[in-house]
Amino acid sequence: MNPLYFLLSCLFGVGLLVVLARLLLFIVEVQGQSMMPTLLPGDRVLALRFWPGRWLRRGQIVVTHYLDTRQTRQPDALSEQKYIKRITGLPGDTMTVEMPPLPPSQKAAANERPQPRTWRVPPGHYFVQGDSWGLDSRIVGPLPFRALRGVVIMKLKRRVEHTNQSAPLEIPKPTEPEQS
Repeated sequence: MNPLYFLLSCLFGVGLLVVLARLLLFIVEVQGQSMMPTLLPGDRVLALRFWPGRWLRRGQIVVTHYLDTRQTRQPDALSEQKYIKRITGLPGDTMTVEMPPLPPSQKAAANERPQPRTWRVPPGHYFVQGDSWGLDSRIVGPLPFRALRGVVIMKLKRRVEHTNQSAPLEIPKPTEPEQS
């Protein structure tokens, strides 16, 4: 086999793999605390862009684009915002969720504990929740499949913050307690 032909074939194959990976995969950095302890702020995940709705399963971690079910189209202000949540309900499921206790400032006005909320997940929708409290389907209700941007396939190694190696690291000296 001609070595030049082999080299060009390898380069073409690698290039094709890179293009396919860019089309099918994307990386998202965790911004909030709603997926703690599974995912921490600053963690990065690799997600698969295309995932048929019939393949979705309870427990899968997904990336959604927006979490306002009243929007008929994607709002411009939130177009880049991505939310990472866990699927807890699929079409046809009935979801009953205990709401968190009210803050002390609102307890006097409400004079009672928040009642559980119940949703029936309609066709073409799914119910997502964070592993901790945050903005999710417990607040906005089931999300349409069009809000799904990808399915998380793996957590990536955490980025290491680089420090300036040329500057010496200053460690504060312990202070002496004041004597009176």
